This record gives sequence, C-alpha cells and structure tokens, in this order.
Amino acid sequence: MLTVGLSLVVGSFLSRSGVEPPGTIIAEADSAWRDEEELNILLFPAPVASSPEVWEELLPELEAQAAESPGDALASRRLALAYYNLGYYEDARAVYEVLLAVEDTALIRNRLGNVLRDSGDLKGAEEAYRQAVQIDPAFPAPYVNLAELLWRSRRDQEAVAILEQGLGEVPAEAREHLERSLDAMGRAE
Repeated sequence: MLTVGLSLVVGSFLSRSGVEPPGTIIAEADSAWRDEEELNILLFPAPVASSPEVWEELLPELEAQAAESPGDALASRRLALAYYNLGYYEDARAVYEVLLAVEDTALIRNRLGNVLRDSGDLKGAEEAYRQAVQIDPAFPAPYVNLAELLWRSRRDQEAVAILEQGLGEVPAEAREHLERSLDAMGRAE
C-alpha cells in the first residue's frame, strides 16, 4: 500500500539523517509491498517518487500549485505527501488538518495517522487510524497501519483482531494486504 511504501522511503531518508527510522515490520515480510506503483497511483494520484532528492525537486512546484489553488484538495494532498516524504511532519500535519476541516475522509485520516506515527505521536496515530476505519470500513489501509502500530506496541492480539475485523469489512479484491499482514504476524511469532 502507499502508506507502507511511503514509510519505507521515509525510513530510508531518516536513517541517513541519524534519526531512528519508523520502518515497517509487516512490510518487510514481503518486498513486493514496496513496488506497488499501480496501487499507489490508484489510491493517491500523485507523482511517484522514490528518493528525497526527487521530492525536494518537486516541492517548489507542489507548493506553488497549492498556493495558486488553495481550494484544490488534490494539490494540497500532493503537497502534504511531499512534506511527509521529506520528513517535514509538522507541515504535512498542518495541510492534512486543513483538508480534514473541509472534508473528513478515511484517506486523509489515514495519512494524518502516518504523519503522527512517524513523528512519534503513537496515541494520536492510533486514534486517526481508528477514525479512518469508522469513516470507511471498506478502506484497507488504516487496518494495516493500525495493526502494524499495535504490533510494534506489543499489542499482538489487538493487531490480529483489527486485521480480522478488516477482513470482514473490506471487499474481497482489496484484502490481499490484510491477509499478508496477518500471515507476516503469524510467521514473526
């Protein structure tokens, strides 16, 4: 999923800067999770960039687009994604909070959860993921992200329960990552 791939990019960037990377235990169970460009574009039609250098290069253009069209949610989401990928968590958070004030969606709640998680606010991230699940129970990303957060917090039974809940809510064609996450947890025990 996009968020899993993004946290890998951010983790790589942060590890070079001397900050402990957030990483993703579940995603590491299957390297194919890192290369799902088609799904990334489907969930969030933004430029797909794999390095901080590319995001740095895109940032001025994305900031200009968002400034020129302050009501353009897509431009704002792209800008927030760039900020997130560069580790500018406060800037990303601010953009996501403005977007949520206009329309509270599961996608934006999930993305805010990623920002909060990677900036160290695990309680806030958990709340954001849970809200995303409530807003759109059929959206798989917050289940996977919440399960990972719970798993990392040694709340294994809760992590399994949230994935099982997701398997009951998410359409069959979108359950693959939930199933992989559940499988990865079983192998890690």
